[in-house]
Amino acid sequence: MSGEIRFGEALSRALPSVHGKVADERILWMVNEMNGYPNALDWYQRPTDDFPPYRVVSGQLKSVDPQGNLGEVNHPLAAKGRYFLAAPISWLEDAFQMEGNTALVEMQELSAHFAKATGGGGVVCSCSKDEVNRILASFKQNFAALINEVTSKS
Repeated sequence: MSGEIRFGEALSRALPSVHGKVADERILWMVNEMNGYPNALDWYQRPTDDFPPYRVVSGQLKSVDPQGNLGEVNHPLAAKGRYFLAAPISWLEDAFQMEGNTALVEMQELSAHFAKATGGGGVVCSCSKDEVNRILASFKQNFAALINEVTSKS
C-alpha cells in the first residue's frame, strides 16, 4: 500500500493468500479488479449492484483508429456522459501516468459492441485524471481494508 509496487502486482501476490479467509464475493472483486470486469456491458443495459459505483466516471467516448487518431463515436450510448471503467486496475494506473490532465481508458467491452459505429476501431473513455485518481484511491482503500481483515484473522 506504500506505492512500492503497482496495484495489479499487489493483487496477484495477495490473491493466493486470501482464499478461505474472506468471502467469495471479496475474492471475485479482487479478480475483477485485477483482470477487468467481464460483463461490463450489463452496466449499460440494466440497473444492477453487481458493479462498484466508484468505477463510474463522467467523460466522453472516443473512437480510436489503427493509427491512434481519436474520433467521435456515433452511437446513442456516446451521449450518456457517464461510463463504467471495466479495465483492469493496472490499465487505470497506466492512464493516470499519461501526460496532461486527461486520461484515455480503453473500453474493450464497447469496442466490439460499437464496431459498426466506429468503423471497426477501438473505443476509449476520455475523462479527467481526477476521476481515475478517485477510482485508484477507492480501490486502495478497499484493498487495504481487505488486507487488514485477513491479517487480523491470522
